[in-house]
Amino acid sequence: AAGENLRRRSVFLVGDAKQSIYRFRRAEPDLFPTARNWLRKHLHAVDQSLSASWRSSPAIIDFVNRIFGKGPLHAQLTEFSEHTTHRGALWGSVEVMPLISDKRSEPPALEVLRNPLQRPRELIEDRRHYREGEAIASRIQTLLEKAILIGQGVESRAIRYDDIMILVRHRTHVHAYEEALREAKIPYVITTRGTLLDCIEIGDVVA
Repeated sequence: AAGENLRRRSVFLVGDAKQSIYRFRRAEPDLFPTARNWLRKHLHAVDQSLSASWRSSPAIIDFVNRIFGKGPLHAQLTEFSEHTTHRGALWGSVEVMPLISDKRSEPPALEVLRNPLQRPRELIEDRRHYREGEAIASRIQTLLEKAILIGQGVESRAIRYDDIMILVRHRTHVHAYEEALREAKIPYVITTRGTLLDCIEIGDVVA
């Protein structure tokens, strides 16, 4: 927009607010509609909606439509339109695991003041994420024990550990999931913990 008329330029943006869970990769879902509206107003940009999936099964797509089509999540994604899929014959399944409740108990009341030099403070640890990791590990083991088939036709085979991916919104409690996987003797690989983009100085420049 700032260039000369003879030097035409183009802008191409791709975004999907409901999939912007990758905060650790600097995803900013709120930025997409802002940029899109600016391009509409100043550059007469054209929108192209792509609501047909090329990789997801009908079970996944139906679940997405139910979650974002109405209810509280639809209020946050008011522009959501129902999705379809080109993989109509692909098998799929969606499971919603029970919410892990907080079973922490309050520390017993002290009859006298605690001497910090002789008695350490009693810390009540939140183990909800670890218990969630235990449930995930148990489900993974069940999938492998039942030799669930993946793939189609001659390419079908029993599921392996490296076919499974765990996505998290934040990395804050990843260590709890790792602990549960290790205790269940499930091999895993995690993405790099820190990169150049995680540096404070780089974050300031990006901001």
